[in-house]
Amino acid sequence: METLAQDLKAAVQTLTEDTRFCHALAYVKDRLPETIRDQKELTLIEAPTGHEEKKARRYMQMLEEAGLTDVVMDEHFNVFGKVTGSANSGKSVLLEGHLDTVFSFGDVKEIREDEEGRLHCPGICDDTRALAANLAVLRALKDAGLKPVHDIYFAGTVREEGLGGMQGMAWVLDELKEKTELLATLSIDGPSGETFYANATGIVDWEVTFEGPGGHAWTACERPSAIHAAALAIAEMTKIKVPTDPKTTFTVSLIEGGQAIHGIAQKATFKINARSNSQEELNRLDDEFIRAF
Repeated sequence: METLAQDLKAAVQTLTEDTRFCHALAYVKDRLPETIRDQKELTLIEAPTGHEEKKARRYMQMLEEAGLTDVVMDEHFNVFGKVTGSANSGKSVLLEGHLDTVFSFGDVKEIREDEEGRLHCPGICDDTRALAANLAVLRALKDAGLKPVHDIYFAGTVREEGLGGMQGMAWVLDELKEKTELLATLSIDGPSGETFYANATGIVDWEVTFEGPGGHAWTACERPSAIHAAALAIAEMTKIKVPTDPKTTFTVSLIEGGQAIHGIAQKATFKINARSNSQEELNRLDDEFIRAF
């Protein structure tokens, strides 16, 4: 780790002494109004998970206008293109932001700016800021004449939120592995630039359904209830211990079932979101969940 830290320190020192790099940083700062303009425009194009096409088509145009080459849109409406590196190495780095938001059609009506200059609108941050920021990076590279050693791919991905489960990112990675050796990925997300995660957090989403014969709550009282079974499974899951390091979490996030106040539930469904910085812990959670079910 000490060698890695020294290498990083040396790399940062080299960059800060490069006049073209300093020019690129100044370009980003000076063109902030342009970046905010892009952010506002893209925010107003609603894109609930699974409905990203309209925003993807506009973002594709923006990437092309900013000078990105070989820009493509795949069948899922992921958009990506590259800045070609000088080494012709067949290696690359990916800069990514996701196109979808957690909000439904009709939630986005206007962008409001408060007295402190902060912008308020559903989706203005997560993750439209990333799309605009990566456009700014692309323009800065071009304006400063900076040419990377390896290729740099810029991407807007679909289906990150909710049950999308980062599927868009997975599709892009599958497509890129046929074209390049990917050295690293950098995704912008969240409310600030003060937190940096240098790892990959895995996610597993479960949908669990219990079914039974049903019947009247009085006359068929001996029959099992799907809701009772689901509740017992959830109670078992609360006994599962997860480590704080590597950070691992899970929650039963949604539950529904039954058909009438006087009926024994024929069906009950609940959903689980599990996350960990360890694949081993995710695998262990899966086994524990199945035991509980």
